[in-house]
Parts: sequence; C-alpha cells; structure tokens
Amino acid sequence: MSSSVMRQRLTELLDAQVIHQLPDSRYELTPLGQEARHALNPLARWAERWAATIDPQGSDHTDDQSASRVLHPDTVDDGTPERDSAD
Repeated sequence: MSSSVMRQRLTELLDAQVIHQLPDSRYELTPLGQEARHALNPLARWAERWAATIDPQGSDHTDDQSASRVLHPDTVDDGTPERDSAD
C-alpha cells in the first residue's frame, strides 16, 4: 500500500472517529472502532471459513510488491490475537 493511500485511509478513519492518534504517533481504536471490530468479527470468521473452502491452499492475499501484511480483525496492536469470550 502506498504511503499516500495509507495516509488517506488513516484520515478517513480519524474523521469517522473510528481511530485516534496517540501522543507517540501510533493509532488506536476508539470505543466506536472497538464496537465495530466486535460487530465485524463474526463476519470475518465466516469469510475465513468460506475462503478456505474456495481456496484450500490458503492464499494470504498479499503480493510480492506489497510490504504490508494482512491483519485479522481479532489482532491487537502488538499482533497477538485478542480473545473475547463475548463473540
């Protein structure tokens, strides 16, 4: 993802109050963003199950020109899976 696209998406998320910027320049979900993540988790799990059926070899949806990684909605800031018993 180009830096200009990343900047545009961050700006859109900031404007929508889904994320906010911390004093150390990192970004964090707002309560609205947290609620959206919890609402979308079931959809993400459904998509993963069907993607595995459609593409059994498990494409990671990245290409050689992309340095970005695919983030799962259950991933917290440090990259570890978040466990939420409410889902």
